Amino acid sequence: MKINDKKEITEYGKAAVMTMWFGGANYGQTLQAFAVSQITKKIGLTAYFQNYDSDPARYFVASGKNPYLQAINEFPYPNQRFQAFDLFLRIWINLLALSESSEDVGASINEEGCYCVICGGDQIWNPNYKELRPKIYVGAIPRIILPKFSYAASVGTGQIASSDREYFDMLCRNIHRLDKISVREESGKRLIEESWQRQSLLKKKISVVLDPVFMLSKEEWIEICEHDKEDISCGSFLFFYFVGRMDDHLSVVREIAKKRELKICGVALLQDAPRENDIDYYNNLS
Repeated sequence: MKINDKKEITEYGKAAVMTMWFGGANYGQTLQAFAVSQITKKIGLTAYFQNYDSDPARYFVASGKNPYLQAINEFPYPNQRFQAFDLFLRIWINLLALSESSEDVGASINEEGCYCVICGGDQIWNPNYKELRPKIYVGAIPRIILPKFSYAASVGTGQIASSDREYFDMLCRNIHRLDKISVREESGKRLIEESWQRQSLLKKKISVVLDPVFMLSKEEWIEICEHDKEDISCGSFLFFYFVGRMDDHLSVVREIAKKRELKICGVALLQDAPRENDIDYYNNLS
């Protein structure tokens, strides 16, 4: 599969997009970023994504300073994967200047001359990610006085644990300050409104919208790729997508595929550093 050349973009204005990044080689986050960039383009804005991660070891840009990337160079499959992601991101995603703090994020937005700030999509308001310095994901960015919106943001859960309630209420106070608010789940809307009620904040309109990836047509997705014949003529297959090592699940996949005489195709996102036996793991994924 080859990626087409980037289409010429006419800039009417720039939007700074605050979304989650975990090293770049994440299918869901990357496809959402692409979809957001295409959607904003349709309304005359060019999206510039924050280039920031609270963990210095996971910087978004593969600049050669990322210890995780260096650690996997001896593993052929993941190394090719990171290279493919890096190529896609360089072609399709505009980045703000590399930032090491939330203050730097504000400076990079001002330097780029952005017109507004968009928070989302992805699980930017998930209370399980409290360690990621969340305030930039609710528009609380130092030295920034711009229109601020959320687009298809996700809370990522249907229930807030009692241990996370104080943190989530803090998020919701900042969400309340956004000019316009949209989320991608009814449960997220409910949880935010419940938090506002607990804190005696006035109710504001929250729109529930589609995940950005569903806002693009099939033809728009096909347009960015060129398929070799062998890519699209593999016959009947069973596709899986796993986050982490799920050997038990993989056994079920193999059982179903054998029963139905299907080829197995899949993606496994490993969330920690590669281990010595990972080469066998990758080879077993077909």
